[in-house]
Amino acid sequence: MKVRRVAEVGAGCSGLTCVKACLDEGLEPVCFESSDDIGGLWRFKVMTPRGRTLHFENFVLKIF
Repeated sequence: MKVRRVAEVGAGCSGLTCVKACLDEGLEPVCFESSDDIGGLWRFKVMTPRGRTLHFENFVLKIF
């Protein structure tokens, strides 16, 4: 039986879930991502002075 190839656009949270579902079904997914890394909106790039990442650049957490 010939393996069916599936094109999947975007390697964010939903795209990676789609790739996993295709693999579970015996398909051959090919993922196309425009950036240099996977993760989409969950890819953290902003670093704090302590070396931790922030999801939102201007997010401030106040604990009382």
